[in-house]
Amino acid sequence: MTLAPAPDGPAPAPMRRRAGPHDVRRGERGEAVRLAFGEFLGGAGLVALAVLAVGGLVHVLDRTRPGPLQGVRAWLDANAFTTPDTTAALLQSISATVITVASITFSLMLVAIQQSASSLTGQVFDQFMRRRSNQFYFGFFVGLGAYALLQTTTVHQGFNPVLGAALTVALSVVAVVLLLVLVYAAINQMRPVVIVEAMHDRLVEARARQEARIVRRTRPLPRRPAAPCTAVLSDRTGFVLHIDLDRIQREIAAVPVPCEVVLDVTIGGYVAYGDRLARLHGVEGAAAQRVGEAVGRAMRLERQRNIDGVDAVYGLLQLETVGWTSTSGAQHNPQAARLVVAALRDVLARLGVENGPPDDTPDTDIVYADDFPEVLMDTWESLAVVTADSQQHQVAADIIDALDSVLTRLAPAYRTRAVDVLMRTLPALGSHPPTRRLEVALERLRDTLEGLGERGAARAADAAVASLRSRIGTVEAAYTPR
Repeated sequence: MTLAPAPDGPAPAPMRRRAGPHDVRRGERGEAVRLAFGEFLGGAGLVALAVLAVGGLVHVLDRTRPGPLQGVRAWLDANAFTTPDTTAALLQSISATVITVASITFSLMLVAIQQSASSLTGQVFDQFMRRRSNQFYFGFFVGLGAYALLQTTTVHQGFNPVLGAALTVALSVVAVVLLLVLVYAAINQMRPVVIVEAMHDRLVEARARQEARIVRRTRPLPRRPAAPCTAVLSDRTGFVLHIDLDRIQREIAAVPVPCEVVLDVTIGGYVAYGDRLARLHGVEGAAAQRVGEAVGRAMRLERQRNIDGVDAVYGLLQLETVGWTSTSGAQHNPQAARLVVAALRDVLARLGVENGPPDDTPDTDIVYADDFPEVLMDTWESLAVVTADSQQHQVAADIIDALDSVLTRLAPAYRTRAVDVLMRTLPALGSHPPTRRLEVALERLRDTLEGLGERGAARAADAAVASLRSRIGTVEAAYTPR
């Protein structure tokens, strides 16, 4: 990180380290490994290790032959695994079968996931890998195959691991059952309703964490805008996935003069080299350097965004991608688009309502400009506009009904933007074929706007209804989906 004078601000103190513009190492060290284990390898690896650990324990019992298991071991030796050669052949067969079946099954699943991702969004891949159930299935198969191979190497004429072979057979039976479950689960997870629902749930959870960890602990506007200001610039590139407010606040508290940090980035925002990360109000010189370095270290930049952290905006963008792709003339498939509208309707009903007065006394001297409300309403605007391309009147009516149903419950800031979205998109929403469904939706919206005292918006909705009725009985080329 580096400091730079803000407009009309003092000259900054030099920083200890500064990456050059040709240093293109992005994000954080170990990001690829952390991402791999966080998304998939961690859960699958733990399951595989658990299977191997159980197998190791059984191998010890095979070696030590404790008294309580002598009867079981003798029965297996006499009736199932009579010779070491028989046991070795069985273990080799099981290991080869498990590895072959797992490889074929996983390859076919990847093809199915690719097809679903190409028609919806790449988030399908992330969902599939992050599901704990999928990690369990994959880890179990890998662990079983590895255990069967390792167990094969222990068989010789002087040692017949009958308990280990019995465990391998038992786990193989479980694997066959899990294979059926895995196939159904993979197919079920590719359904649009499951994909959209998963995005919706993770988005709401991420927004709850974002509000608790960042929004409620910061102020939306600075209290010292006229104080001397120094800018903190970035020498890295990537998406902001974490901001450690406590680290910044500790450095602010150590400064002997009143200080305020105004963040110029938000969670999920992209930072390029030299972009301004924050402004330091009320602090200069060496103190500004310490606070600026704390700001730089408090931000984690990565190549890839992730809903599971606190990046709720990324969830909105993924839903918008699914809705836009399904609504546009490229697919003419309103099913997924209507699911997205329903999910966004619930998001707006949960997160856009008035939740009481904001906290005027947060526990930090940090300013954070929350962009989630703006992006949420922009998403509605984008989906409303794209319906004009494909003439999907069902989706257009769903959008009007969704906004109309929550309009009276929205917080003032959300309500103002929702009315603005409707006014900007009514030309697109009113350009559809004059279906009764769309006319009824516009009439209900007009009545709601009149009840809220939005006279100008109500007149615009009434004009859209009149325009719709005027086209009844006429034939226009514009009604043909493109």
